[in-house]
Amino acid sequence: MIQLQTEQVLLTYLLAASVNDNNSFITQSVIQRSLGNLKTYIESKKKIAADSTYSGHLFTRTGKNEEPENAKPTAHAVIPPGAPIGCED
Repeated sequence: MIQLQTEQVLLTYLLAASVNDNNSFITQSVIQRSLGNLKTYIESKKKIAADSTYSGHLFTRTGKNEEPENAKPTAHAVIPPGAPIGCED
């Protein structure tokens, strides 16, 4: 299950980066190509997946590829400046 969650997070970040206007054209192109390759791989795996959990995971991933502009990566809190408490040395 951790592997499936890791794949989900990575795909979300890739999809968001593929349509992020702050990324260069080259970066977006490389990511788009990788996502295309990934989609082909997922389609081939869906045909032979025996486990229903994994099959559902693959099905969900294919749907996400269709709308990259809706990918919402996790927003992380900004770390405040300065050393962590107890690390003033």
